[in-house]
Amino acid sequence: MFDLNFPSGQQEMDYITNPKKWSTFLSSNGYRKITCIGHGSFGDVYAVSSLDSGVDLAVKRMVSRNNITEDNTWLAESQALLKLDHENIVQLKEILITPKMACLVLELAPYGNLELLTERLDKRFDVSFVITAFQQTVSAVKCCHDNDIAHCDINPSNILVFSHHLVKLADFGLSFRCRNVSSGKEILCTDYLGHDSYIAPEVIKRQPFSAKPADIWSLGCLLFFMITGKHPAKNTNSNELRACINEWMLAISTSDDSSKVSLSNLCHTDPELRPLISEVILIQPPCSEKSFRPHGNSISKTE
Repeated sequence: MFDLNFPSGQQEMDYITNPKKWSTFLSSNGYRKITCIGHGSFGDVYAVSSLDSGVDLAVKRMVSRNNITEDNTWLAESQALLKLDHENIVQLKEILITPKMACLVLELAPYGNLELLTERLDKRFDVSFVITAFQQTVSAVKCCHDNDIAHCDINPSNILVFSHHLVKLADFGLSFRCRNVSSGKEILCTDYLGHDSYIAPEVIKRQPFSAKPADIWSLGCLLFFMITGKHPAKNTNSNELRACINEWMLAISTSDDSSKVSLSNLCHTDPELRPLISEVILIQPPCSEKSFRPHGNSISKTE
């Protein structure tokens, strides 16, 4: 899995700054570069094709000023993906590593992520897709929490769409091991990063927090986005959060009171009053054929 034939420092920088030499690096490791499909604060993502199998894959390139093996983001993502094995978590195929660069070879999602897909589909999904995608995301998060890993960055850009019937959770660069293996005690998280519209109120306070309930909050925000096509308001205080939750309930336009309570609990301002992930598994997403009215195109059930 690991390529330990390190290049010289200058060669390594050329791989990062020179597109032709980057393509050569990929080719020497068995991949043909297709195109760059994403940029982020933690690295770039490229679509590639395996020279052996012809299968299209994704390569996430992460770069560090120092030794890459000491980079917290790289360590968090690689360790989480090596540990977690679930049908709704993106699969790690291979790791290519040099002193300052690591490349994660991952499954490639044909439809990109939820955020990009909403832009292409006029910000609406059909009901069956919302229900399927939400339940599969919750199942993926349950796998994380069962292994005492909190994702800490659940948002539409990190939900990859493979078909109408399959989504996968990705991007574990901010993931956090929330229990001490030796003592069994919970470890509070002191990283206050993430998508502004999806981080829990206790994270905004920038005080040590329990990471699993923060994931539950993000799931509630994600469900709201999937139903309405709108991001929640950013950086709201506690009063604004309550008003925002009420607005979400009105936006759902459903007569199913139990589903309103479910969404409210996911986004409860008190983390201790949010459900556990095992309880979220049992919650039916608050949408139905009558309450959800898609506009424009929607992802086809045959895809």
